[in-house]
Amino acid sequence: MRRNRDALIFHVSRHLWPSREAAGLASLLLCSKNTTRSWVEGRRRPPVWVLRALASYLQGHAKQLLSDAQYLEAEVVEREREPRRARGFAQIWERDGPGTVPRDARWHSGRRKQN
Repeated sequence: MRRNRDALIFHVSRHLWPSREAAGLASLLLCSKNTTRSWVEGRRRPPVWVLRALASYLQGHAKQLLSDAQYLEAEVVEREREPRRARGFAQIWERDGPGTVPRDARWHSGRRKQN
């Protein structure tokens, strides 16, 4: 059974690398996958330098995610302000090239256009 503080590295690695916790941690720390598996499963305690490296990685990761979230929020606000785009079936466009009279290109269930 895993103790609570030993489960911390498991939860962190599970969040960062779902379904491959030990391999992701090993690639980040450049150490053996068997060693990281023993840390993740709680059989051994990781050294302090591992905890510091993981903490600094998480802080950088969190800053990047927060800045990405801010860009996404700005994009949402911008897209909510613009008018709705016409979908393809409701567009009237110039079929014969620029400068020609726009013709209705919508599909009317095979009916001919009434004059």
